[in-house]
Formats: sequence, C-alpha cells, structure tokens
Amino acid sequence: MPELKIETLNRSAEARQVGIWWCLLFGTILVVSYGLSLLLPYVSEMSFRMDPAQTMREGFKLIAQRDFDSAEALMTAVLQQDPEKHQAYHGRAMIYREQGRLDEALSAVEAALQRRPEEPSYVRTKIGVLADLGRYDEAIQICGQMLERKVKLDVFQLEMGNLYYRQQKWDQALMPLKTALALNPDNTEAERLLAYTYMCTNQHAEAVVLWERLKTKDPGRAEYYYYLGLCLLDAGLDKQEALRNLKSSARLDSENFDDKVAFQIRHRGLDREP
Repeated sequence: MPELKIETLNRSAEARQVGIWWCLLFGTILVVSYGLSLLLPYVSEMSFRMDPAQTMREGFKLIAQRDFDSAEALMTAVLQQDPEKHQAYHGRAMIYREQGRLDEALSAVEAALQRRPEEPSYVRTKIGVLADLGRYDEAIQICGQMLERKVKLDVFQLEMGNLYYRQQKWDQALMPLKTALALNPDNTEAERLLAYTYMCTNQHAEAVVLWERLKTKDPGRAEYYYYLGLCLLDAGLDKQEALRNLKSSARLDSENFDDKVAFQIRHRGLDREP
C-alpha cells in the first residue's frame, strides 16, 4: 500500500479552515476505504488544525447520521488534543453503545463521569448501557440515587419506569412513568411508554387517552394511529373509529404498517363488519 501523508498546511486563519475540512474529507475516505485503524496514526496531525468544540459538534452530527466510524475518528482527534474533554468520552460511549460494543461504552461513559461527575446526560447513558448489559440492579440503584438527590426528577422517573418496562415488570413501571408525566406533561417519551405500559396491563381505555393526545401532538406519526386503533378495539369502544385509525396508520407508513393492519383486520373480523 502506498504511504499516505497529510501535507503541512500554512497556519494562517484561512489555511486552518481549509485544513479542517480537508482532514475531515481525507479521514472519511480512509475510514471508508481501509477502516478506522489506518486513520489513527494521522489523528495527531489532524488535531492541531481543529477547534475541539467545532470538531465535537461535527462528531455529534455524524453520530446523529449514524456515521459512527467517522464520528469516532473525530472524537479521537479531540482527545489526542485534550484528554480531559469529557464530551468526547461521552460521544465515544454513544458510538460504542450503538455499535453494541457495550463494555467499551461503559468504560467511555465512566471516563466522562470521572471528569464531570453526576452530569445527568452521562448518568442516563450509563444507566442505559448497564441495562443493555443486563445489569438492571446497578442501573436501578444509580437511578434511585439521582432521584434521592432530586436531580431532573422527571427524567430519572422516566428512566426508572423504563428499567422496569424493559424487564417486563409492568406494574412496577406504572408509578414512575405516571410521576414523570405529571412532572412534565410535555414529555412525549414518558407519555408513549406509559401508553405501552397501560396496554401491557390491560388498561386499554387509559391507553386510548394517551394515544389520542400523542396523535394530536404529532398527527403524522403512523404508530399513534395504529395503537389507538388497537386500544379502541381492546377497550370495546368504537369499532369504526378503530378501523379508521388502523387504515390511517397504513396510509401514513405503508412499509411498516400495511401488513400489520391487514392482519389485525382479518384476525379481528373487521373485514366482515357491515
């Protein structure tokens, strides 16, 4: 393989800006073509040209775009330049978790927490990684500690509910989820998870209320119409309204809901309704 070099650029402001984007492009080509390991020897060359804050912003954008290799390269560049950048360790934790590299994710988020103890977003990531590893007791303990300290109560009530939900402990999930929603009625994540939990505990009429509210907030989301339709049926409510919602979900997202809706209509005999 031919030797790959990054030329030394003039450090004027203009050349520095060009260097940033040239390095990003070159790094992406290396990652795509040869894998991340080939890029790492050049990270120190890259880092002197980069403003760490801007580099991390680009890295988090790449995480959102699910370009994890390129994002990891940027987080590594930041840490080469400043090993105390806690945000970059958290970025790595997010990347590794998405890739299923859970032990590495845990190490990375713990490194972030060493530098910024009790940062709520980092604690949430650690709770999530521990749950992914099946270490629910540890995750619940950490969540409980945050609640005792009254840190972002709505957020960590939601986390507690989610931990019980993931273990299919539906009855234990209800109270923290109700509390999270009471503390923050605009918390769509809590509202959605509580609606699912009501379904799992056969409280379909209660779930109908939440799916109706969610549908009003986001009328373009097919999931809300689909589960509203099911809950209307399971609660013994308006069948025609249920059918309209089921069909709306298929119309909004045919790829994911066409088959599901067709099955429910056949299974429940709705195709034989007058």
